[in-house]
Amino acid sequence: MPAPESRTLDPARIRARARRAWALTAWANHGFATTVLVGFFPIFLGKYWAAELPATRSTLYLGLANSSASLVVMLLAPWLGAYADRRGQKKLWLGIFTCIGVAATAMLAAIGRGEWQWALPVFAVASVGFFAGSSFQDALIVQVATPAEAHRVSAYGFAAGYLGGGLLLLLNVLLALHPGWFGVRDGVAADQVDNVFAFSI
Repeated sequence: MPAPESRTLDPARIRARARRAWALTAWANHGFATTVLVGFFPIFLGKYWAAELPATRSTLYLGLANSSASLVVMLLAPWLGAYADRRGQKKLWLGIFTCIGVAATAMLAAIGRGEWQWALPVFAVASVGFFAGSSFQDALIVQVATPAEAHRVSAYGFAAGYLGGGLLLLLNVLLALHPGWFGVRDGVAADQVDNVFAFSI
C-alpha cells in the first residue's frame, strides 16, 4: 500500500489542472458566440422567424435584442460580481448563467416560423446567460493563475475558445449545407439543431 505522502496531490499539478479546466470553459462558451451570435441566429431570424418583416425592421429588432441583453448584463454584473466575491461563489454564478444560456438556446429549436416575437426575447435571455457567464469565467482567472502567469493563461484560454468555437461553427456549417449527412431532414431543422449545439455542449 503506498505511503500516505505518495498520495498527496502535487500543488503544481493541481494548478495545471485548474488552468486546463478554466481554458475549457472558454472552449465551450465560444460556441455560442460563433454559431448563435455571429453565424446562424441573424440569418435564421431574417429567413425563418421574421421572414415576413422587411429586412431593415428585423435588423432593428435584432439590434434592440442585443442592446437589451447588454444593458441587463451591464446593470447586473457589478452587483453580482461584488456579491460573488464576498461569498466566494464565482463558479456557482458561472454555472447559473450557463444553465440560463443553455435552456434559452435550446428553446430556440421549439420556436416556429414567423414567431419572431418569441425568438428575439429568448435570444436575448440566452445572450444574457452567455455574457454574464463569460464575465464570471473571466473573473475566475485570478484563482487559477498568479499575476505573472495571467497573460499566458489568458492567451491559452482565448486560443482554446477560438479553436472550440471555430470547430463547432465548421460542424454547424456542414450540418446546414448537408443536413442529409447527419440524418437531419432539411436546412431548417439543421439550423435549429445548430442553435441547440451552440450552447448545450
